[in-house]
Amino acid sequence: MKHLTEEDLILLYYGEPGVPYQYRMHLAECRECRSAAESLAATLEVCNEWTVPEPGAEFERRVWARVGPQISVRREARWFPVWAAAAVMAALIVIAFIAGELRAIRSLLFLQRVFPIRRAGAYSKSPWPTIWIAPPCC
Repeated sequence: MKHLTEEDLILLYYGEPGVPYQYRMHLAECRECRSAAESLAATLEVCNEWTVPEPGAEFERRVWARVGPQISVRREARWFPVWAAAAVMAALIVIAFIAGELRAIRSLLFLQRVFPIRRAGAYSKSPWPTIWIAPPCC
């Protein structure tokens, strides 16, 4: 087996799951890989000892002073105000409702032409079928 890479040694150091058993066996048998693993472990131990310093009281102000001019805050000009969009939507809903009602009326007029509507009790000698409507009960 060839020697372990630095990535393999790091995975072994942190005990990551999915590291093949052969890697552990090779590390136990190979003096060169064991030496590299010990050197890497010493380096990583030094890194673990470092602490992150607390930011000073002026840290946020200094960062914003440095970054602020680089950020361009542009407010996009709306070419169509929100209230106008709401008005257009309301108008479209009203138009759709009226169009639906007109279509229903037009359909009824067409049906009346094709099938004449007669009141109950009326008699017609028309060859067309008749739709009978009972008189209102109340």
